[in-house]
Amino acid sequence: LGFPTLCLRGDYLAIVTLGFGEIIRIILGNWDSVTNGPKGLSGIPSPRLGSYSLDQGVPFFDFLGPLIWGQHVAVWGKEVNYYLLTVAYALFIALVASRLDTSRLGRAWRAIREDELAARSMGVDTTRVKLLAFGIGASFAGVAGLLFAHIQGFIDPMSFIFMESAIILCMVVLGDTGSLRGVVVGAVLLAVLPE
Repeated sequence: LGFPTLCLRGDYLAIVTLGFGEIIRIILGNWDSVTNGPKGLSGIPSPRLGSYSLDQGVPFFDFLGPLIWGQHVAVWGKEVNYYLLTVAYALFIALVASRLDTSRLGRAWRAIREDELAARSMGVDTTRVKLLAFGIGASFAGVAGLLFAHIQGFIDPMSFIFMESAIILCMVVLGDTGSLRGVVVGAVLLAVLPE
């Protein structure tokens, strides 16, 4: 999907990306043999770490109890386990994103964002760098979707409506597209304010 969108920039790229997402959602909603159509996929097992299942209220992070509180912690519920797993994944992604931002690839992304023609004239392979951005972003989203599916235990195409994509885009725009901290602030604002 990255090749047809390489000539687009800014808002147009965002609109085409949202359009592709909606097309894929409609296709998956009608593809009964793969996704079970509108009935969705159920019975997705909960995440496991070794012999521990996060869904059973097993003390997944029980080893932290003596370190933090100086005593054995009671069995935590599945919500705490899911929360800690999600926070761990978010922190991992933030670490990877910050490392990518300061790398040579991150500097190439910044150069393309500021002025693609100047970046190309300085020897940046804009096609390869843009496709890497699409691929890395898709891999982050894929792992997050995997985590979402295992925590929910059920997914269907209606879990990913257009409004979800629009809200995520708003989080990025509100928080400043060039700043990881700004995107986090935008995400927190748009997640907390409706509540």
